[in-house]
Amino acid sequence: MAERGVGRQGFVAEHDLLTPEQREAGEQSVALVEQHGVRTVRMVWVDQHGQPRCKFMSAADYAASLRSGIDFSGAVLNLDTTNHVFALAFAEGGGLGIPELAGFPDIMLVPDPATFRILPWADRTGWVLTDAYLSSGKPVPIDTRHLLRRQLAALEERGWEYVSGLEVEFYVVRRDNPGRIELSETGWPPPMMQVSAFEQGYQYLSEVRLAGVNDLVQRLRDSLLDVGLPLRSIEDEWGPGQLEVTFDPLRGMGSADAMVLFRSAAKQLCEQMGLHASFMCRPNFPNFFSSGWHLHESLADRTTGENLFVTSDGEEVLSTLGRRFTAGLLDHARAMTVFTTPTINGYKRFKPY
Repeated sequence: MAERGVGRQGFVAEHDLLTPEQREAGEQSVALVEQHGVRTVRMVWVDQHGQPRCKFMSAADYAASLRSGIDFSGAVLNLDTTNHVFALAFAEGGGLGIPELAGFPDIMLVPDPATFRILPWADRTGWVLTDAYLSSGKPVPIDTRHLLRRQLAALEERGWEYVSGLEVEFYVVRRDNPGRIELSETGWPPPMMQVSAFEQGYQYLSEVRLAGVNDLVQRLRDSLLDVGLPLRSIEDEWGPGQLEVTFDPLRGMGSADAMVLFRSAAKQLCEQMGLHASFMCRPNFPNFFSSGWHLHESLADRTTGENLFVTSDGEEVLSTLGRRFTAGLLDHARAMTVFTTPTINGYKRFKPY
């Protein structure tokens, strides 16, 4: 059978880009595609801003991508979160200080088949996260999964494993114009989406108010569990239509990948119900409170799984390693806001108390 015309033939093997475990997961994912009659696989790459970029590929092209990768426009690296070009692609270093990215070249996306899922909210559709490579086979320097993987490898050398748990707040609002949006003849400016509060009131952790959005809660619950996310709780938060979802702790890259899938799932499920999910820190609506993303972090012994942030005598006291970890967070907090708070809207929450 002739190779499909995606990516570059033999690219993955040439540069040894998949581990034995990933190759085995790749075979299993192809079997799932056949078993479920999948026709489309969404191949998702998360850019340096946390935005999921994607190509919808045929099932056959997904199978081929495990050998050849797929071509993907490098132009997305020059876009900000509003899809405006912020870096001059034809300047030296492509405006990013990376010579290989000058002039909007294609990059190569290689799927991580360990992340493959069948989406319950899309007809015969698979979903997989990818890693980005230059044509030379080297990782794109600002690929976020590569950066995290490098830090995890540094922990592994010390015999440690990163453990993290997600606790995410977001708003759900009604779309007052849920039908088709008509653009102007020029297509610009885009229309403003009219929204209103989904559920009024300020009852915190209210069964009654949460039951009032039961259709959405049940759809979220079933969909998140069906794609294998370790859902722990869904809670009613302070603001009108504000929810909080928490997940069991995951090791390594697990929580980062889970966050991408969860946020994408919540937005799509709400869209299908005529609603809008916003993970914006402080939406500009009356009586809205800020939404937070709480990341619970610890280190574990790779061999025993023991929590290294607890003292050896078992007392619930932060260990020396835990205190040093916390000191590092405090020492680098100012610099880390570039990544943790990349928007003006996020800075609006930096207030006393």
